[in-house]
Amino acid sequence: MSTDSLEKTFSTNVASVHRVTSTFLPLLMKGREKKIVNITTTFGSIGLNVGGTLGNFLSSYKISKAALNMLTVQWANELESNAFTVFAVSLGWLQTSLGGTDHADAHFTASQGARATVDIIMSSEAGKDNGAFRDIYIEGSNLYTGKNPPW
Repeated sequence: MSTDSLEKTFSTNVASVHRVTSTFLPLLMKGREKKIVNITTTFGSIGLNVGGTLGNFLSSYKISKAALNMLTVQWANELESNAFTVFAVSLGWLQTSLGGTDHADAHFTASQGARATVDIIMSSEAGKDNGAFRDIYIEGSNLYTGKNPPW
């Protein structure tokens, strides 16, 4: 992993999310539904990566998503008193340009992942989901059970 790769990936997945959230926060404060949802991955789970369980590839991506998960928790703590629900959602391995549109191993389509993510967002509850790391639910899947992965 090069330092340039780490810096670029960190800028995209952490610093940019922070900038967007900070910029839109005054408008979000005025809203009825005060939800901030960050898109993460179980590759950013420290608990799932201990012992190299998820492989030794995509290092800068994994590091940046672990940092995004911590950023999510910090925003959740900071905004809880303002009735916000801030959480992270792992979309799973989707058939996208990043996940591989022609990759036979990608688990499902982007629209399936989007639908499952919207279900989580719409059903989220302030007290239960603030600061949570959520995983999508896909009926019949052994991998996408809707159970929260470890941080």
